[in-house]
Amino acid sequence: MNRYPNLVVRERLAGPLAGLFATHRHFPKVGTFAVTLPDWLPRTEKGLVLVHAGVIGGGCGACDYAVTAQNRGGSGAGCAVRTFEVPPGSEASIVVPAGGAINAAIAGGTASLTLGGVTLQATGGQDYNHPGVGSGGDINTAGGNGGSAGLTSSVQCGGSAGSPWENGRPGASAATPGPKWRRPSIVSLDDLAADSAYWLELTGFGQGGGSGDGGGTPSFGGGGGVGAGPAAQAGAQGFAWLFF
Repeated sequence: MNRYPNLVVRERLAGPLAGLFATHRHFPKVGTFAVTLPDWLPRTEKGLVLVHAGVIGGGCGACDYAVTAQNRGGSGAGCAVRTFEVPPGSEASIVVPAGGAINAAIAGGTASLTLGGVTLQATGGQDYNHPGVGSGGDINTAGGNGGSAGLTSSVQCGGSAGSPWENGRPGASAATPGPKWRRPSIVSLDDLAADSAYWLELTGFGQGGGSGDGGGTPSFGGGGGVGAGPAAQAGAQGFAWLFF
């Protein structure tokens, strides 16, 4: 169903995005980027371009008992998602941060996207119990805490990043992969979250924090995990996306 029937779409996407946006861009590498919205994009009745965007910060690195006398998984990053209406030719400025280093509770970096004078921001996970948070969005969620059992060498997983449909999930104290985003039911979400969910699933996005057994690494915004033997993992880098 086209939720914006007055838009003329030149190139259709599948699923919930059909008839709504013409194309998309995603940013899976650390850095600073700029995207200028082309003149050919479909316009709203106001003559503006509809843009759907989201950012996720960097995950926090884990702490290793052998180095810090404690095993703690890193917390996950926050997430912010927003729909903009801006003039054609507007430029989006995007920052995708690195994740936090190991053994020092180093926070992951902050992701941001500025468009039309409005800034989306998602802070990185900090330590094991201070997850990142999103701000400036229509949807703002927090990451999950990293696993922690205090001053022991037990397995601790990282927390997952916040998502467009829920807060991140906490890391487990077990030798299993870190917590994944729950697979959402598209029909149960509002339009904004559904659009994000559909496309992010196409990318294979969804692994949460790092595994305590060292076998599963964190992805985009997830905190690092640590085990009784394997070395601690760094937090995962951030991520950003645009539909327009």
